[in-house]
Amino acid sequence: MTSNKLENDVYVSVGDDLKAQEETIYLSSIPGFRKSIAQSVKEMKKGETVSMDEAFESQK
Repeated sequence: MTSNKLENDVYVSVGDDLKAQEETIYLSSIPGFRKSIAQSVKEMKKGETVSMDEAFESQK
């Protein structure tokens, strides 16, 4: 368990939550990652998706 204090607020993080935060920080540090995810969400909302079979067809 860790805790961080910012002025009068205290944030406590336990186990899996801390791991998830660390992963988010790491992924957010990759150049272009956020932009790529935002673009993917837009495409998904427009129905511009492919099935898992289609996505991995070339690996068969």
